[in-house]
Amino acid sequence: DTQLPPERPAGIVAGKIFDSAISGAQITAYAFGDGIRGARLGGAVSDAAGNFSVEIQSQDQLILLEASGGSYVEQATGTTVNIPSGDVLQAIVSFKSGASIGAIVTPLTHLVSGLTSYKVGSGIPAVQAFSEAQSIIDQYFTLDTNTVIPVDITDSNTTVSTLSSEALYGFYLAGISNWSKWASEQNKVTPHTTYTSIALTQVMYNDLRSDGSLNGVGYDLNGENLMPLAIGIVPLDANSYRAVFSLHMLAISAIAINSTNLKPGNLQQVAQELASKPSDLFAGSTALNIDDQTPELNLTEPLQVAYSGELRLPLNVGGFLGADAISVAIDGNFHEQLNPTNPELILDTTTYLRDESHIISFSAIDILGNTASKEYTLTFDNTNPVVTVDSSPHTNTTPATVFGSYSDNIAGIDLIRVDGQA
Repeated sequence: DTQLPPERPAGIVAGKIFDSAISGAQITAYAFGDGIRGARLGGAVSDAAGNFSVEIQSQDQLILLEASGGSYVEQATGTTVNIPSGDVLQAIVSFKSGASIGAIVTPLTHLVSGLTSYKVGSGIPAVQAFSEAQSIIDQYFTLDTNTVIPVDITDSNTTVSTLSSEALYGFYLAGISNWSKWASEQNKVTPHTTYTSIALTQVMYNDLRSDGSLNGVGYDLNGENLMPLAIGIVPLDANSYRAVFSLHMLAISAIAINSTNLKPGNLQQVAQELASKPSDLFAGSTALNIDDQTPELNLTEPLQVAYSGELRLPLNVGGFLGADAISVAIDGNFHEQLNPTNPELILDTTTYLRDESHIISFSAIDILGNTASKEYTLTFDNTNPVVTVDSSPHTNTTPATVFGSYSDNIAGIDLIRVDGQA
């Protein structure tokens, strides 16, 4: 009757913080048994590979893991991002006293945390709220987002050749990076400076925590009123988020930074399912038809009145997926294939015998087989202008008047010089 009970055994929660690997992050464990962040139970700092290990002495309960600070490399651009103060990634784990628990902290586990918080706020007990939120997220992404360790698809040492859960998880996160790169470009800022993967993840968390659905509606800065959400000038809705995980996952799989042996064809079925499958994550939303997305083609410079000698027409390729192949036709006849990474038509107009107009057609196809075309009418003018002096070649007056005429067949005269002077 006078003896104290034995000391509670310590447990270990160990795992990885990953957007790509987040190094130097402070990982803190909090009690979460009642569904709100409680007492601090332990902490650690992630290593260069994002690994962490926290010793916890606690009763069996839900634990909230929160990662803050540190840095990571955006997979779509290779830009190193220092995580700003106030931005965090969270994960919820079920802790067992004395046990070793594996955990992963990612943008997707942060979504689970946000949905759990919404459900707890709706009166659902914490354990049930976490279970329901985990189920909704995992069913949509068809993997266990809380335990599977993502592959870094940009790691040159990777040997991934099958679409495992680890590889799929990695492509989901790379898709977030590619979307935030695209959103940066729409806002005309350097990619991954203002708008980053972590920044988008904070917005998605707010979106889910506010009403339990990724629908582009969340709390204002005061956390009081609901408002439309956006990334700069890019408005957010359910289809925006579906595009993050489907179209942009495909897009990043198609470019050179993807170091796996998996290509868009390996991911296409998953992407189409993500874009269209019903889910409580997007309550009440319509499906996104990724086959409706097409490449966008535009010249980067305005057209000239006429062209002579070497013609250079660089193209800007837009759209979610860009172009997998671009072909050029001149006057209806195939001319050449352009490099889709840096498309530019270079043409010697002097090989065309007559000065006249020609129709230049660009056709693009993306990795899903969606096509787009753009047509321009350009005039080739390789004939020099003609100058005739009609006045006498001799004069005895000062000043002298010299007169004549000039002509040009297409482009017109820009400047006349007499004895080197305009």
